[in-house]
Amino acid sequence: MKKKFVSRQAMRIEITADQAEGGRLYDLETAAAASNTHPDLIRRYHGVGLIAAEEREEDELFFDDDAIYWLRQIEALRREGDISQHGLRLIVDLLQEIERLQMELRSRNER
Repeated sequence: MKKKFVSRQAMRIEITADQAEGGRLYDLETAAAASNTHPDLIRRYHGVGLIAAEEREEDELFFDDDAIYWLRQIEALRREGDISQHGLRLIVDLLQEIERLQMELRSRNER
């Protein structure tokens, strides 16, 4: 079975909740709609450290574009691969490390 992953280039979100220094921030409901993930599941992912969020007063969570991207990846893995939360953590960590190494390699090749 071939797995599908959402590319960063395919990510387009028009509704913004707030502006952050580095870009847009999305409230929990917008993040849930953009990633097709239930808000309670997003809270759980944030609680175990899978997804970064800016926490504001009254337990409000706001997510940047990177968090939306990872929510989409995690949701695709969870739905199509029937992967446990521990497995998701490992996969996300590995994918982030691969991404970091690819950026580092591109940077070195540009010198």
